[in-house]
Amino acid sequence: MNKPNNWSILGFIAGAVFALGSFVRYYIFIHDLDKVMAYVAIGILICAVSWLYDQTKKHQNELDAMGDYLQDKKAEEGE
Repeated sequence: MNKPNNWSILGFIAGAVFALGSFVRYYIFIHDLDKVMAYVAIGILICAVSWLYDQTKKHQNELDAMGDYLQDKKAEEGE
C-alpha cells in the first residue's frame, strides 16, 4: 500500500477541520441548518479533491515508471 501524497494529507486534514469546525459553529453554537449543510459539504468536497489528487499522482508515478522501464528495455535491445 502506497503512502498518500503530502499535499493530499494536508487536504484531508484541512477538509476535515473545515467540516468539523463548520459543524460545531453553525449547528451547536448558532443552529443554522442551511449553513451546516453548505459548509460541511464544502469540507467533504475538499477531502474528495484531495483524494482525487492522490489517485492522479499515483497513476502518474506508475506511468512514469512504465515509461522508464520501456526506455531502458529499448536501450538494452539497441546495444
